[in-house]
Amino acid sequence: MAKTPEEVMVAVQAAISQQNLGDAAAKAKASQAQFPANPRIHLLAAEVEGRLGNAGNSVAAFRRALDSGLEEPIMALRAPAFDPVRDSETFRQLQTELVPAKLTTAPRAERSTTERVRAGDVEITTDATGDYVRAGDIVLDTRP
Repeated sequence: MAKTPEEVMVAVQAAISQQNLGDAAAKAKASQAQFPANPRIHLLAAEVEGRLGNAGNSVAAFRRALDSGLEEPIMALRAPAFDPVRDSETFRQLQTELVPAKLTTAPRAERSTTERVRAGDVEITTDATGDYVRAGDIVLDTRP
């Protein structure tokens, strides 16, 4: 087993990049038991389960991430890894709990005007309402 959460995350990301989602899911699940207080580990497990199309497992892992202190959960929900489960009832319930109704019912045309870049701990989102930049623990949000 990996000694640090960072080592676990690297191992899981490596399995994802090799398209070995089963291995990634197994590593992520084992790491959740090893690091139960780490929200990033739970979020990564949720994303892997989302990629696999396992809505129930994905939402359960996301809830563990929330319970362990996940920052910016609404931004985390927007990750492309959740696209395969986004239309499931389980995922919609989670979204409804966390995201105001006006954001979850926005027409798809509006969503396409949003530009989003994510690399490692850096995330940049730009849309008609302003910019959101997160680099590690630092957040710059110019939206109203």
